[in-house]
Amino acid sequence: MRRITVIYDSSVLAPFTRRWIESEPKFGPIEFVPARWIDASRVPAALDPETLPDHLTAIDEEGFVWRDGKAEILVLWALRRYRRRALAIGHPSRLPYRRANLNWVAGGRGEPWPDRRTDGGQG
Repeated sequence: MRRITVIYDSSVLAPFTRRWIESEPKFGPIEFVPARWIDASRVPAALDPETLPDHLTAIDEEGFVWRDGKAEILVLWALRRYRRRALAIGHPSRLPYRRANLNWVAGGRGEPWPDRRTDGGQG
């Protein structure tokens, strides 16, 4: 993978997170494209362009697509200082925890490991 395009909306990728990613050393370039500005010809056929504002989407130069938490892990993996962390939190057993990690890593905001308990915290 030589290049990643991240399609985002500020509701899923905070502006401070984007600036943080841009300032980090990378293994390859990461291009950011706001979902509202994306040219339909750049969207892989498997994606519905209307769903782009609701999801963080990463696309590599070969057209492979990652969404939401998997896209976050891919971006962390592309950062020189965070590849090891991406491999640790990208393990399939941690799938339920993969959303909002970029915002947390970038500035310590958000919930990096949300509580999976569905019993209201009892027991």
